[in-house]
Amino acid sequence: MNTLHSILVAAFAATPLFGHGPESGTESPRSPSPFNLVREGAEPNGSPNTGGTPTSIACGDHAEGQIQTGGDDDWWQFTIGQAALLQAVTGPGLGAFGLPSPLGNTIVEVRDSAFALVATNDDYTLAYTSAIVRGSFSFCEVELAPGTYYVSVRAATAALTGTYSLDLRCAAPGLVMMEWAEPNGSPFNSELPTPIQIGQQGDGLIGTQGDRDWWSFLVGSPTALIIETGPSLQRLGNIGDPILELRDSTGLSIATNDDGGVGAYSQILITLQPGQYYAEVGGFGTLTGTYRILLYQAPSGIGATPEASEPNGDPRSSATPTPIACGQLGAGEIVGAGGPAPAGDADWWRFTVTSPTWVTAYTLGDSNPALGAPIGDTELWIYNSSYVQMAYDDDNGVGLFSEASAWLTPGTYYVNVEGYGAGDVGRYLLTLECGGGVPGFARLGGGCAGTNGFAPAMSARSYEQALLGTTFVIDVTRTPANALLSEFVGFSNTMTSSGIPLPFSLGVLGAPGCQLACDPLVSLTASATAAGTAPFALPLPLTTNLAGLVLYAQAMVVDPAANAFGITSSESAAVILGSRF
Repeated sequence: MNTLHSILVAAFAATPLFGHGPESGTESPRSPSPFNLVREGAEPNGSPNTGGTPTSIACGDHAEGQIQTGGDDDWWQFTIGQAALLQAVTGPGLGAFGLPSPLGNTIVEVRDSAFALVATNDDYTLAYTSAIVRGSFSFCEVELAPGTYYVSVRAATAALTGTYSLDLRCAAPGLVMMEWAEPNGSPFNSELPTPIQIGQQGDGLIGTQGDRDWWSFLVGSPTALIIETGPSLQRLGNIGDPILELRDSTGLSIATNDDGGVGAYSQILITLQPGQYYAEVGGFGTLTGTYRILLYQAPSGIGATPEASEPNGDPRSSATPTPIACGQLGAGEIVGAGGPAPAGDADWWRFTVTSPTWVTAYTLGDSNPALGAPIGDTELWIYNSSYVQMAYDDDNGVGLFSEASAWLTPGTYYVNVEGYGAGDVGRYLLTLECGGGVPGFARLGGGCAGTNGFAPAMSARSYEQALLGTTFVIDVTRTPANALLSEFVGFSNTMTSSGIPLPFSLGVLGAPGCQLACDPLVSLTASATAAGTAPFALPLPLTTNLAGLVLYAQAMVVDPAANAFGITSSESAAVILGSRF
């Protein structure tokens, strides 16, 4: 823990405390905003090819920009010293904080130093592989060689204006493979399939009607695989409805799927023996366009905890849930009919949490054909011992499977798994992950009221996640107008670094009902807006072994008339660092 502690403290220490930067129109190409975020430079901050001056940005930065007029195009310049996987992610801007309204629909482009288009993305709307961006914002992912590049952000139409956020995340390369030049089809027709490895993704294009892209891969040992298609994250013109076929080393078709994934995308879940295989992608009917293909290993079910004998459902109906523990894999089956009980089969699993933690439960189909057909679409709930819903999900996991997360305190909990509809039956695997790689944010309550009648609150914006290699923004709201405040960030909410037990009552200092609820290891200061809001930026290093680490945060607000101490405290929050989308 000392190593993790030093890495994170060093990352925070490298960030200057919040202070007032120059006003818009007078700032340098890279200048901290009043909220310590990278803010776009003065106009014209567009293409240098047309006389503009892009704003400097770096991997891991969180930037705020504004599309001020129809046709405005903001450019951001960055340099990478070694090959990297770039993820450029847009989200809503600071419209909720007294600035212009958020821009709701963006287009992102990545260009090289010669201004040639490298990648672009418009709407990323599908939740395949637990993507962090939904709706009409953009998520662009592309492999880049060392060099200088530009990211441009513009509105989807000239009629749209408003603010937006931009995160740049750089990770190790080798994830995304571009399809080889045509003909990249069947080797049995003297063509060359594009090689891909398990764990990689391929970005392809069905350029003409009837075009078929082949991808070749090797399986070294019996492996449960998910082969899935989705939208391209670096090219526009997504096909929307591809067909996926799996072939063995002789070219024999062994599995095919049309609409088994999210929407009209395809998905094959299968256990393969060692050998050479080919994944063939084409368009449904006469469709053409871009796509992404993904190959990743799924849980095999070997050693999984089997579901208990029926009835293994809701204990309120005299059923007996199956015991499962954090880190375990459960194997169950929806039999007879899917959908809610009593008509549908509902499997309940019981688990215990011994210390506060972030728990993620997710399902996949069981790919072992010897045990029966896998289910294709699940729903999932997490309940506490009083049957209060803590989390729910339908299609936020892989394909049409489920993934739900919740911050849980010590106690007994339940996971309920059902088939989505009456026809959704079959075998599934349930993974229960405690403190793992999924990022999260949880409000823990508390706080004391100020002169405005409210206790300051902590929140995370929509589309914000504490993802390693990015900057995570925590918003403090409901403060008095223009109030000064500090945000504390630490590793504990039970003891300060100096040994003081937490929570510590501030009543002894003249602030009754207020308390210090987290270790003030790092202190960041700012001024709230006239609307009583202030965002804080936490730069998170791209260090994968920090995944699952929990930070605790709380704000102290200067409010002289609130009490004798002149300070009010916000509720506290837990920030769970994650490494995967």
